[in-house]
Amino acid sequence: MSKKNIAMALVLAVLILLCSCNMNNNYAKLSAEQKRADFLYLYQVLNEDYPLFGVKFRQYGVAWLENKDSYLQRISKTDNDKEFYLELTAVLQELKDGHTDLVPPFFYDYLKEMLPEAEGIAQPGRLDYLKNIIVDAEESYGYWGQVVKEFNARHAQSFARTTKGNLLSLGKYHDGATLYLQIKSFLMTDADCIRLKEFIVTNKNSTNIIIDIRDNSGGSDLQWLDNIVDPLLKEDVEVKRRIALRGGDLGEIYYNIMASLANGDDPDFRKPIAELPQGLSYPSELAEDFEYYIESANLYSAKDSIGFTGDIYLLVNDRVYSSAEGLASFCKQTGFATIVGERTRGDGGSFEPAMFRLPHSGLIVRMRLQLILNPDGTANAEYGTAPDIVVKADQALPETLKIIARKQ
Repeated sequence: MSKKNIAMALVLAVLILLCSCNMNNNYAKLSAEQKRADFLYLYQVLNEDYPLFGVKFRQYGVAWLENKDSYLQRISKTDNDKEFYLELTAVLQELKDGHTDLVPPFFYDYLKEMLPEAEGIAQPGRLDYLKNIIVDAEESYGYWGQVVKEFNARHAQSFARTTKGNLLSLGKYHDGATLYLQIKSFLMTDADCIRLKEFIVTNKNSTNIIIDIRDNSGGSDLQWLDNIVDPLLKEDVEVKRRIALRGGDLGEIYYNIMASLANGDDPDFRKPIAELPQGLSYPSELAEDFEYYIESANLYSAKDSIGFTGDIYLLVNDRVYSSAEGLASFCKQTGFATIVGERTRGDGGSFEPAMFRLPHSGLIVRMRLQLILNPDGTANAEYGTAPDIVVKADQALPETLKIIARKQ
């Protein structure tokens, strides 16, 4: 898949919105019945398409679907819209899924600001429908921004800390022979992305590069693709992956976007879940709860390589997540870097979560849609990526420096 198509697919997947046909335009003072209806709509969508119920039960003992009556009772007992918002947020948080939550007003504003840039990446006219949905949501999010003003401000500040500040640290060891790149988030500024790439290019004759993504909880895959993989890739590589989908309405939207990006005469590349290759360690729920899977092979070109010939090490821990996990998974499959540290948290190597709106409140729910399978069949969200060299996270850097020193 070309970089243009990867970018387009990411942008489209970030911004999918499934809109109820009978959206209520009066968002103030929701009735008890409207609150119940919004929760039941949310429950229906998750029941049809959410892929991680089995994973969350094994990890945390969370049986979210079984708590329907309890959640409905909690929602019904809320006395006002602020309590409803906070209770619905809490209900979703019980999934313990960083990719599934209620979109707060500050993040809606972020999506709205991001739309022009997204249109510059996508095909002309491809996101016209999205413009209308964003405009339609503006009234509801103007209201909710006032209702949960304090809550929104706290979370906006927390988000800002992940996108601002010192997210990139660059240094050298072994008299300059070893480069050290510490990346705390893949939500770096454009200036930091430029600084990162220039540092790599300027020092292309170094013999080792250490990329430290410990505690990195994600951001954009394009930041590591453009600024790390593109200049350092030594040869063309192919990455294969399997994505399992439940087969509900939201999954159909995702699939149609995937199909529209497919090459060839036959865009229908989904396969029945029963046709998965045998002998792998699949999650037990796959055969019963999932309808089909998609198998893809993406080619990454070394045409922009700077000719680096040394060794690359990737430092990870159990907080590496989302797009940072995508880099760890890429390194594991291709041998791009030797991975040092602890098993990662996982849930990467995928498109961003899909989104849908609730019919009465107008609130947007963000939801993980795809179950990404590791090459051995295990769920990436459950098992993450295993390091090549297992050490405690706080010892990953000194151990890597010792490994390098022994080679010299």
